[in-house]
Amino acid sequence: MKKIITYILIAANSLFLNRSAEKEDINNDSTRTIDLCLAYENDRDKEFEEALKKANETLKPYNLKVELKEKDPIQIPTKKQYSHNDLITGIRNSCTDTLDHYFTLMTGDLSSKKTNQYIISNMRNKTTIIDSDCNEELLEKIIVQEILRLFTTKKEFVLTEENMQEYFKKISEEKITKKHSKQFTKHTNEIEKGKDRTLTINMGLDNVSEETARRLIENSSKNYYENFGIKLELKGIYQTPIGTKFGRDKEYNNLIDAAKEKSDIYIILTNQDWSQFKKNSYSTPIGQAEPYKGFCWVETIHEEKMVQGTVNHEIAHLFGAPHVYLKNAVLTPQAHNQQRWAPGTRKVILQNKYKTWNRY
Repeated sequence: MKKIITYILIAANSLFLNRSAEKEDINNDSTRTIDLCLAYENDRDKEFEEALKKANETLKPYNLKVELKEKDPIQIPTKKQYSHNDLITGIRNSCTDTLDHYFTLMTGDLSSKKTNQYIISNMRNKTTIIDSDCNEELLEKIIVQEILRLFTTKKEFVLTEENMQEYFKKISEEKITKKHSKQFTKHTNEIEKGKDRTLTINMGLDNVSEETARRLIENSSKNYYENFGIKLELKGIYQTPIGTKFGRDKEYNNLIDAAKEKSDIYIILTNQDWSQFKKNSYSTPIGQAEPYKGFCWVETIHEEKMVQGTVNHEIAHLFGAPHVYLKNAVLTPQAHNQQRWAPGTRKVILQNKYKTWNRY
């Protein structure tokens, strides 16, 4: 039933677009080029490029042309552990933030118990996310609609089978012709590193050697200095055994009490498998950060490359950087052994380079 409704609406939309194209009162002589970014899973980029060619033919009467300026392979967690806002933020921070609109083709399913949606359209973030239920024919129509909507609305819109007809009605040729010269907000990822910063660290160890702690911080310091001009400096290393019961505030306060000097951030390394504390919502199997307090913990029971990546990952969270879905990126939520910094991550850390943390 879902597919039948979809094909009916595609046909109705085709009639709408063809009638609009036949009109001769489009007064824009010059062609406006819209620069796109595509974030994609598996090989869906080929599917998008084919649909883009057809979409450009449909957009010709509007003197609009779309060009694919950037392609980024991504990997979204298979389990639905993200909200739609998380998805939008993660994808936008995976890409260069200088283009007109961002499309994402994912292999997962956006539908839920409440709705059969297969697209999220967020005009404020210039982002359209499309799941695996969208076929090639429908994909072409959606590309056209999203480009035209850049000139007609700024409202967030979620496309479902039930409201697709309303979605198509939102397109107004008069508004498109009037706003053909509209300027989109342009951002830049080119932020100067500025002056070097030394970030001081007090570290608590739970059955972890000082040698391991120093090696991890030394390696992270090289990475952060090369990319952001941030040096990591150990103020003190303290033995802070956790025992059999974990409490976020308790462990954090124990480390602060043990420290002889204050530091910018506090890190606990533990040789325990903290998945045993799953009942505590704070705990995760690898590590976690408290961005407001400047506190994080990391498990060391994994291979050292994974542990090193997790230290880099959690420190980035302390600077306010969210998860991204770019493959091989430091801030991916599902693997912490990567060394690639996504454009959005780099931008956030440089913007917050001189951040201070509230201890109370």
